[in-house]
Amino acid sequence: VWGEKWAPMIPRFVAWMNKLKLPAVVVAMGKACRTACEAAAAAVGGWGHGSIACWDPLHNPKKEESNSEHGSILQRHAMVHLLLHLGVDAIAFDFDTFMFVDPRRRLEEIAEQHGADVLMTRHLDADCLNMGLIYIRASAKTAEWYSHYLSWLHLHPYEREQRAANSLLRFTNQAVSFPPRGMPEVKAVALDDTN
Repeated sequence: VWGEKWAPMIPRFVAWMNKLKLPAVVVAMGKACRTACEAAAAAVGGWGHGSIACWDPLHNPKKEESNSEHGSILQRHAMVHLLLHLGVDAIAFDFDTFMFVDPRRRLEEIAEQHGADVLMTRHLDADCLNMGLIYIRASAKTAEWYSHYLSWLHLHPYEREQRAANSLLRFTNQAVSFPPRGMPEVKAVALDDTN
């Protein structure tokens, strides 16, 4: 999340993740969001005593205005990429996603039941996957798949991350330009959005 308009929402988000006992790394880019996240995380105990960390990958502490209020969706994918390579299952979701309970156990059950590597929500107004929520089980195969995906996404900024996921996971017949070669096969399953 980035931009001054989103900064006031971060303390509420952090408090809710803390209440759910859902460990989270908030990708909070730009001074306004980074400052709001750091204050909110400290209020709930920080990473050392709580379960919330803030990450601004574009921030250069030696040059305070190094990223002003800029951000990029690639940074969210960079965090997922890191977690998978560390052997940690990853859940990435849009800032406007509201959870009533910690979803980890249910997502793990669904993935196990379907033998899925990747779980994603569907788009509300189309028959395709939506990047609003993605759950990826950590394995050597998913880490390699995500490395190819992130590298390709970085080299093709004109493509949409969502269309790429649909194409590269073979969920729809959507195509992308210059698809990466040698991606391992992973099984993706669409989540029931009404549940």
